Amino acid sequence: MINSENSSLIGARAKIFIKFNGDLKSLAKILSNSLQLPEFHLKSDMDYPHEITAMNESLGFETWLVKSDKVDEYSFEFCSMMCQNAEPDGEHMNDVSEWFARIVAISTNLETRTVNQH
Repeated sequence: MINSENSSLIGARAKIFIKFNGDLKSLAKILSNSLQLPEFHLKSDMDYPHEITAMNESLGFETWLVKSDKVDEYSFEFCSMMCQNAEPDGEHMNDVSEWFARIVAISTNLETRTVNQH
């Protein structure tokens, strides 16, 4: 049984890449509608080159979407993280990227992949 006394170190994170030919705002709207998430808020980085990030928060998860060139043909990086008193890279963080990629692909009909897929 999990309660407030024994659940001090829990968390989940996911990072996927999405193949999409449109712009950030259009993809954010598709994700919001398909995954039944709140509307994404667009925010500019304070540092150069002032990239735009689409962000939202739902059920304790923070999600963000950015334009990316890290993976060929996948022009967007979509990340989600929930941590309650856990270190973002700590041993108590569960990587749910494979599940997240599958859910996004099924819900949006867009092609997705994780960092470790070939």
